[in-house]
Amino acid sequence: MNRKSATLFLGISLNILFTALFLLMISYWKADSGEITLHMNQVGVFKESANAESCKEKIRKMGMDAYSYENDDLIMVVTSLNMNENLCIEDQKKLSSEQISSVLKKVTSSDSKFKKAVESNDYETVMELMSELK
Repeated sequence: MNRKSATLFLGISLNILFTALFLLMISYWKADSGEITLHMNQVGVFKESANAESCKEKIRKMGMDAYSYENDDLIMVVTSLNMNENLCIEDQKKLSSEQISSVLKKVTSSDSKFKKAVESNDYETVMELMSELK
């Protein structure tokens, strides 16, 4: 009976140890993937820059930051840039309460300039880089 208990204890202990090591290795590998995801609320797509600026001003009057970037000759107006998707969803509710529709978007990139700009909250640079993404 003693030998069975010792074997069982050793088996369970090694199982826990290897599981912990496996999870640690996976989290390290995932964190080191080099990719970063930026979430945002897109509040408008415009052809005319004056309309985009008007939309950005409306968002700023709500106390939120507004940014824009160009994609295929269109101006995208976005707000709530964040690595945390839940914070963007909370901001979406604020926008909705002001009758402003928005679409939750995300951009994932492994570009080192993009990653550095996102991590340092340099969203003007992020917008420039997003204009270059295709």
